[in-house]
Amino acid sequence: MDLRTRSRIAAHLRRRSRWDQVSRFSSWFDHRPRAPAQATAPGPDNGEPMALGIQNRLREGSNPLCRRGDSPSSSDTRRPPFEGQRDGALARGSESANPEPAVVSSRASILGQRITALAQSPLSMDLVDLVLCQKLQRASRLSYRELGRQLGLSTAAVHARIQALRTSGVIRSFTARISLAALGATNVIVWGESDASSNPALVDRVRQDDRVYWIAFAGGGILYVGAYLRSGFELDPCVARIMKGAAISRPNVGIIPMGRGLPEKPVLGRVDSRILLALHADSRRSLTGVAREARVSPKTVGRRLGRMVRDRQAEFSLEWYPDDSSDIMTMWHLQLRPGADRESVLARLQGEYAPNLLYPFVFSNLPGLWIVPGWTSTMKELKGIEERLRSETWFERVVPNVMYSGRMFDTWRDRLLVEWAAPLGRPGARPTTASRP
Repeated sequence: MDLRTRSRIAAHLRRRSRWDQVSRFSSWFDHRPRAPAQATAPGPDNGEPMALGIQNRLREGSNPLCRRGDSPSSSDTRRPPFEGQRDGALARGSESANPEPAVVSSRASILGQRITALAQSPLSMDLVDLVLCQKLQRASRLSYRELGRQLGLSTAAVHARIQALRTSGVIRSFTARISLAALGATNVIVWGESDASSNPALVDRVRQDDRVYWIAFAGGGILYVGAYLRSGFELDPCVARIMKGAAISRPNVGIIPMGRGLPEKPVLGRVDSRILLALHADSRRSLTGVAREARVSPKTVGRRLGRMVRDRQAEFSLEWYPDDSSDIMTMWHLQLRPGADRESVLARLQGEYAPNLLYPFVFSNLPGLWIVPGWTSTMKELKGIEERLRSETWFERVVPNVMYSGRMFDTWRDRLLVEWAAPLGRPGARPTTASRP
């Protein structure tokens, strides 16, 4: 190796070392721009998540869904920004061996402006973000390491993605609640065209009912409202109240029963309720922090949480607001043909349309209709999915309703947890949780 070649290699290594000090703190902000749109989707209350259909595509070391900058291994190796420009200039000999401090300062300033602009702009999710949110919806206490193992990413990459989702508002909080199955509650979805002239006033009216947990607005004045019923006897008064508050004159009602109604006695004991209440607003808290608030040992917290999960008494999820991203959320109305094999159709959707189609709402009173929330990054991708669904022989009718806004609220489930943790009238009782703004 001659002296000239050695000098060029040494100069390249010096420039790379100096630039890496800036680039390694910011390379994960590299999001691709996507099309605008969408809305809030509620957590899955029935069925398995569609993310199960792509597990084989998320294996360690062979992840085709990784965003540029994510590492599929345990170490986070990323290419610094402007590396292509730097190498090209080096090949042309247009840079000196030791760049001036002003050049490095200028690059850092440009990078800082880029980071600020990206932080202020809506986040564009990719498929990995979507699958990550689905996994957290099903089990929000999964560790970063376990999430990374399932997605084929490093622990640092998973942590960075979750922080970006939280900063952008796509993930508002990680929640812990008493499960609907343990409460024997009924999930009801009401939808139809609203005659209301003001969305904020409509939200204020609808949220006054402590059974309403979700509301979403779609194009064409279509409105979706979700409610949890303590028993089937509340169906008629709840629907009537939603019709009046949301100004829906011809509502469609889908019923998803989860049990026989609210039991007379508490499902959880006082200690279990205290533990769950400590996790209510942040289900990813450490065992030590939960133990300190619940006044028990960390070992007791871990043991009781494991039992509540096994017995399906607790539900660890998140509040997901994809309308704060620049992606498109759609409610797909799929009308099955008579005689279609529901099990095989569901398996096919989970296998071939995941993760773009999430989890289906399957109604006991409308056996031929499925409503499936869906995600796409562009309108072209949405059009392609619509064409594929229409070409399938299972469906008589396929109707996509694009959503643009949504809200989630606390309900009687949350107040019930407070009552069970510290009954009203006893010393140290905590106040009833209020609905989130």
